[in-house]
Formats: sequence, C-alpha cells, structure tokens
Amino acid sequence: MLRAPTRSSKKGLSRFRIPILVCSSLALLAITLHLWSTPLQGGVQTLSDRWYQTSHHPQNYAIPPPNSHAYLKHSVPPSAMAGQYHTNLTYQDTLLSRTSQYKSFIDSDLQPWAASGITQELLGFSTAMSTICETPMARIQISRGSLWVTRLDAPNTTTDQEWRNLDYVLLGIMDALSVFGAQIPDVDAVVHAGDVPCMRKKWMHGGPPQVLLGVQGSVRHFDVPLPDYTLWVDELQLIQGVDGEEVVSWQEASHLMQEKYSNTSLLVRVPQAMWRGDVLDAKHPERGQLRRAFSECGRRMSAEERPSESVLFNVQHSPVALQEVCDFRYDVHVEALGVSRDLKHKLACGSLVVAFRMEYWEFWTRGLQPGRDYVQLTNEEDHVCNETAAAVRDMNTLFSTVGQSALRGPKQETPSLARALAELRRSPGAAALLAGASEDDVPAPDANGTYSWGSAATPWEIAWAGYDFLHGNVRLEDAVVYTRDLLAAYAALQDFKVKPQAGAACFNGPRLLERLGGVGSARGKRVAAAHPWLADYDGNCHAAEKYWDDIK
Repeated sequence: MLRAPTRSSKKGLSRFRIPILVCSSLALLAITLHLWSTPLQGGVQTLSDRWYQTSHHPQNYAIPPPNSHAYLKHSVPPSAMAGQYHTNLTYQDTLLSRTSQYKSFIDSDLQPWAASGITQELLGFSTAMSTICETPMARIQISRGSLWVTRLDAPNTTTDQEWRNLDYVLLGIMDALSVFGAQIPDVDAVVHAGDVPCMRKKWMHGGPPQVLLGVQGSVRHFDVPLPDYTLWVDELQLIQGVDGEEVVSWQEASHLMQEKYSNTSLLVRVPQAMWRGDVLDAKHPERGQLRRAFSECGRRMSAEERPSESVLFNVQHSPVALQEVCDFRYDVHVEALGVSRDLKHKLACGSLVVAFRMEYWEFWTRGLQPGRDYVQLTNEEDHVCNETAAAVRDMNTLFSTVGQSALRGPKQETPSLARALAELRRSPGAAALLAGASEDDVPAPDANGTYSWGSAATPWEIAWAGYDFLHGNVRLEDAVVYTRDLLAAYAALQDFKVKPQAGAACFNGPRLLERLGGVGSARGKRVAAAHPWLADYDGNCHAAEKYWDDIK
C-alpha cells in the first residue's frame, strides 16, 4: 500500500484489525396511517436527482472542468488493484478464505431475528413495506447460484433514478455471486435502495420486525445495509481522469485521489473547515436542519464581528469539485438524516475529516473510530458552530507550531489548491489565519490527555489513520466479501427452502446492463467499463431455469 501523504513517521499509531412476528393487516394499516399523518424523516430523492436539480447552487460540488487532471498524466501510474479480484485467480483465492472485517456488525444487524429466524410469513409482511416506505423494492431469491428478482409495487412518484438505484443494489449482489458462486447459499430477501432507511424501531411493540436489506442503517432503524454501488460506479462525472475522460469506478477514483495529493503536505492545504452539499429538501425540509445550521456558521460569526472565527469556515464560498476536496485541511461530513455518500472521497486523499456525531451508516463506516480515524464533534445544532471553530482554531495552532517539525514531506500545491489559497488571501481575517502561531499558543490537553477536538492524537495522526483505513478497508473486494458474509449469515436464519417466485426474472449481466440503459447508452458504457466482467456474466441462469423447469 502506498504511504500516506507527507508523513514523517507512523510510530504510535494503532491500525485497524479489523416470539415469531405477528403482524396483522390492522397493524400494517396503523403504520400506514401513522406515515400518512407524519412526515418521514427523510426522502426518496436520490443523490443523482439532487445533484442535477441543484448543481448550480454554490453549496453543491461543481462539475470538474475538462482535462483538469491532465497535469497528472505522467505522475499517476495505473491502479494495480483495479478489478484484480475478478482477473487474478490467485488473488481471488485469498478472498475465498477471508472473513469480512465487518462481520461483527453483520451479526449485530441480524440479532433481531436470531431467536425467531426468518420465515416466509415474515417476508410476506416485509414486501408490504414498499408503499409504506415510499421507495422501490424487490423480492430476491438466490437459488443454485442464480439471482431471481421480482419488482414490488412502488409509489406513483417513484423516479427512474430510484429504480436504477435498486438495480445498483442488484449489481452488488451479482458481483459477489460472480466471485464466490457456491459459497453464497440460497437466500430469500426483500431489498431496497431508499435514500434513507425504512424500518423504524419505534414501530415495533413485541416480536421481530420486518426484515429489509437496504444500503444504509441507523440507530433508529432495523435496515441491514448492503454495499451501495450507486457511487462505486460514478455516473455523475464527479472526477476527471488524467486522460480527460471521467473516472467510472471507485478503485480508479480512490487511486487517483491518493496519488494526486501524495506530495501535498497538510501544512499547505487551506486551513479551513470545508463543506459542500444540499441544505434544502423540498419534500422533507426537516432533513437539512443540521446542514443549514452549519452552513450559516461563517456568516453568523461575521455578523457577530468575529472575523478570526468566521474565516475558519469555507461553506458559502465558490464552488468546489469533489476531486478538489483535499485542497482543504479539514473536510466536514454532515449527515442529513441519511448517509452522505462522499465520505469515502474525503478520506481517500489524506485531509482530516471532521464529522458531527454520525447516526447513519454504510456497510463500512462503523469500522471508523472517532478520535482515531476522524474528529467527531457535537451534532447539536445550537453548538456546532462554536465547537467547530474552537477545534479548527486549536488544530491550526498545533499545525503551525508542532506540525512544522512533525510534517517534513513535500509541499506541492495542486492548481486548484493554489486558486483556493489565492481566494482565501482576499478574505477578511485571512492574514491572521495564515500568519501562524507562537509556541506559547500551543493548545494543552485536559486532565485525560484529550484535546478540544476530542482526541489525544494530533490532527495529522488522525488524518493518516483515516487515510490508511480507507485504502485498506473500503475497496470493491471488501464490498464483495462483506456481501457474501452477510448473505450467508442471513441464509442461516431462514427456516425454509428457497424457490424462485412465479414470474421472477433471472438476472445476468446483459439483463442488468439493459435495465441501466443498454450497453450502447452512456450509463451502460460506464457500468460496463467499471465492471468488465458484467457483459459476459451469464448468472448461471440457463442451468437454474432448466433445473426449475425439470422439477415442475
């Protein structure tokens, strides 16, 4: 693995080693009526929808200009890891014997059904959640190594993008099937790809809940997360390749971000807390409350005549492309009652992630430890501004004093970093921010050895640890191993023999590509490029269809 950007030493840093449900129609009706009378804490609007509807808003990421990474053409080697778990049989053999580093989270997520098991009756009730949760769902059966899919009824407001998000969930399952085959037992499940989790804990009053596989979980929901492939295939053109073409896969994107900033010391990155994202959700405005509070920090402090603190925030400034987030020393992660899917990009290039207490998760994010891999601050709206300002101020002081000797690596500026620094110098309060501090100003930890940013580690140690975690634990091969182990643990709870439903379709690579627009469409080309194995993947459909036809 490549070294983290500009570190002088990693000594002292730890590494990551990583009763049956009685659910009557009356109960379902009560839940439905509750939902009709109470706004959902989350919407079905997807990242893609939000992006294209509001890409002009100064708080959203900008589409990168063409050839913006051409200057890296001779310095960024091709990724040696890209797709090798499909093409390198020796490497694939190592995956066959691996257990997911997230296995403990799988066991915890499935605990609600450990005693009762997963029954056909329970799955029948689970299918009724499609219209209740306002998101497309599908009943899937994995049988004899093949994937069978039955789309469930969805709200009339369902968009094509939301159905595509569901197809990306199927892509992740097919990815695991293509690698592990018989290691994945027969499974019968209900899956969805909603922008927020669905099955709320407060709905349940005795007995196990309906069981849903989604793309995220939370402290308030029972949803069991599968890997979210919607941004593991980049159809939003967020990152430019060195050849001027858009990057289409996560392994390429992470490799590019890693290499791009490998010679850019944290010392020269813009010493501000940067965030871009949506603050308004027309359908469910309550989703953006924390984001709106944070987005006003700089302006609020400016109005209070606190310019030295106002300048610490970079939120309402000029547009920033996702590929430029690590021009900033601090990348802020703000949830909106759901997962924000850009967290892995922020960790990929070595800047320090500052997150307000996270209550939603993707399959991998619970592996992160606050204070070790990122800085965790309060998620209370009344305190986010002052707490962030205090932490950033103190971390900047440590960078400009102790950090000067601790960080001795190269200090190469990217073109976009040079522009961002020039813009900063024109801002009120910038002179004092860039002037540095004296040794007398070095922040002191409390009696427990903890600094104002909630950790005994220095900010650069935390940034390095988050960077290492990302590149060692958030790869596509980690996603397929996790998917296999989740499906195997789920199957162990089933108390019946799996058989494809009448009318279910067996999915192979060409069928999935057709659903995504066809191999000739722009989207189909991106997916096929990101997953070269898909076009020829037969999904074992012919043999499975013959088997089930023969036993009818």
